Amino acid sequence: MPGDENPEDDFEELLRRMLGGGGQIDPAQFERLTGMPLDPAMMAMVQQQLRGAMAAGDGIPWGVAEQQALQLARAGGLSVTDGDRVDLDGALTLASALENPQDFVFGLPDPVVIDEVQRAPEIFLPIKLSVDQDRRPGRFTLTGSADVLLLPRVAD
Repeated sequence: MPGDENPEDDFEELLRRMLGGGGQIDPAQFERLTGMPLDPAMMAMVQQQLRGAMAAGDGIPWGVAEQQALQLARAGGLSVTDGDRVDLDGALTLASALENPQDFVFGLPDPVVIDEVQRAPEIFLPIKLSVDQDRRPGRFTLTGSADVLLLPRVAD
């Protein structure tokens, strides 16, 4: 029905097209969804650079991305240390997250960096619940090596 569109779904689709190479971005749609005007030449350049980085032989340097996420959290006045980092590559940590996602999320330090978050999509709803209860920005920094928007089990 007209008017029932979810802007978040539209924005998610826009990001998928932009990063996946699925066609041109509609400047009017981009401006409506983001509130920012779109320079088509600039957007084409950004898309080309992102696709080039993802297609490079060694791929994206995820260690650099993780360090940048930590720096952004610290710049926001948050104190994030290695002790405030949870890596879901570890078998025991992953098992804990999968066994009881809500207890896992609510037992994390605040703030926290969760790395390889795509390995446990079950924790996204408990993270959303936690953020709904306490909206202070920067409590969760999520990093990983996969596009979580493409995971079949991510509902929200």
